[in-house]
Amino acid sequence: MIDRLSGARRALLSLLLAALGLAGGGCTGKAAAPNLLLITIDTLRADHLGCYGYFRDTSPTIDSLAGESVFFERCIVPMATTLPSHTSLLTGTYPIEHGVLANVKRGGYRFTPSPILRSYAEIARDAGYRTAAVVSGAPLNDETGIEAGFDRFEQPEKTETIAEVTNKKVFRLLDDLEEESFFLWVHYYDPHFPYKPPKAYRNTFQTDDGLDRYMTERRFARNIALPTGEKTPIASWINEYDGEIRYLDDQIAVLIDTLRGRGMLKNTVIVLTADHGEGVGQHGRTGHSFTWEEQLLSPLMILVPGEKPRKVTETISLVDALPTLFALTPGLPRGDFASQASGRNAVGADFTPEPVLSQDCAIQRHDPEPANYTLTTKKWKLRYEPEGTDKLFDLENDPYELDDAAGRFPDTLAAMKHTLLTILAKQEKTGERYRAAAGDTLQQFDPAMREKLKGLGYLN
Repeated sequence: MIDRLSGARRALLSLLLAALGLAGGGCTGKAAAPNLLLITIDTLRADHLGCYGYFRDTSPTIDSLAGESVFFERCIVPMATTLPSHTSLLTGTYPIEHGVLANVKRGGYRFTPSPILRSYAEIARDAGYRTAAVVSGAPLNDETGIEAGFDRFEQPEKTETIAEVTNKKVFRLLDDLEEESFFLWVHYYDPHFPYKPPKAYRNTFQTDDGLDRYMTERRFARNIALPTGEKTPIASWINEYDGEIRYLDDQIAVLIDTLRGRGMLKNTVIVLTADHGEGVGQHGRTGHSFTWEEQLLSPLMILVPGEKPRKVTETISLVDALPTLFALTPGLPRGDFASQASGRNAVGADFTPEPVLSQDCAIQRHDPEPANYTLTTKKWKLRYEPEGTDKLFDLENDPYELDDAAGRFPDTLAAMKHTLLTILAKQEKTGERYRAAAGDTLQQFDPAMREKLKGLGYLN
């Protein structure tokens, strides 16, 4: 555990906030500034939740939250890798821009804040909020830079902690947060491989005709070869993965009930999302860091007390989450976040959907599959492989990306490729500016891809 705010500084800040009428207790008669609870779930496939159409009862608590929230049906993450995706969420920028292109111990660099690129935790703290985080997996420990701006930062002693332990840490922190407005980030790791749900959830889901239909529609692999040479049925992995989700869902219920019991829920905005999904055998992939839809599609819901629940059907990026949150919750501090964010307000009257860029994490996945970038719209998805063969999927008619349509729609392929390269070049220029401000401590964009863009004229 790390405590970055000294007792003296905290006391002085509390006195100042009370004098200005900004303290969470609201003693001046003014409405207290809203609290923010950010829940991120590692490795959670959106399509394994009931609110996203899953056939199993894995997520009654999350489903209920979705029904009370502004609910986003198609939120695409910029990279299906833990640290880059969380950094994008907290800065409102893409991996090429913020320079975190892999997890630190898998070939990536740590996030380095600068005067022109900061985590939202730093902005909230500067505005007088108490900031605290409890993370449950080693890819987000305090060696990664993701801890920037948090007064209190709890992390696993080893590789990970299960949700019950995470909740206990959160409840201890709540004792220090009750009298002041706070930004609390809770990160759960349970759905991440290896799938080992607690004993009470181990047999919650069994292989049946419903699972067989689900796997057949998506052309799942049926078995996976282990390093020992043995083969294990993918269906059993899906059962265990779903058991992890149901266990976690019950623990989120405990968290929300505890906040309600302490009277903290009525003035708390809740954002629930995931950093990425998981292959679990679809497209022959068991993990993540690739760019298939099941790995890029993330749940996203924002519950604002008093805000009318509704569904947003447009395709958006995870980098749009905080700019959208600020539009829904004017009382939250936002400082200079808008000046750095590439993300946009997805609920504004003038919002026009734009193609969403994602990229794989070739740095750490150690796989023969070519590095690639994707561009996603409501109908089309381009998979651009600089050293391979480009692919095009018609998502309206082929939502599981089973049939490459590039040969049938060459004009669409060419137009989307031009758009993708234009966006890449723009992000690279933004990344150059952030790298200069951080003293070149951020990771460089792929040099070969940069030369390719330059040779094609996109960086001129």
